[in-house]
Amino acid sequence: MDGKITYVGGYMGSMFVKTGFPATLPKFCIAVHFMQKEAASGLKLHIFLPGDTDEKASIQADIEEPPQSIGPSEFILIGVNAVFTPLLIEQPGMIKVRILRNGVLHRVGSLNVAPASEAPTSAPLQPS
Repeated sequence: MDGKITYVGGYMGSMFVKTGFPATLPKFCIAVHFMQKEAASGLKLHIFLPGDTDEKASIQADIEEPPQSIGPSEFILIGVNAVFTPLLIEQPGMIKVRILRNGVLHRVGSLNVAPASEAPTSAPLQPS
């Protein structure tokens, strides 16, 4: 493997659901990249789905220790790719991705999930 990943059908900030809620996605993937000092260990991934409380994420997973870095950098990059088949989203709101490191919950990304009726409409192209 050459380290390349192809993303198809990626969302940029918002995902608009046409079917209403609750919505079941047949397949939902996330990619997370987190840079840290080498000394840290015991990382945990938390994914909060719309409706979750701040204390309890729907999805939690330990992150494997990365191999030692090679070269002069004091930082290492941790990458997590996760696939959920299927993923049930009960209500509109934010999917929030966090990493727990040394007791601190770091915000690493989010995706707004909204009904299609809230999607912005594109302005028609004007001739120049």
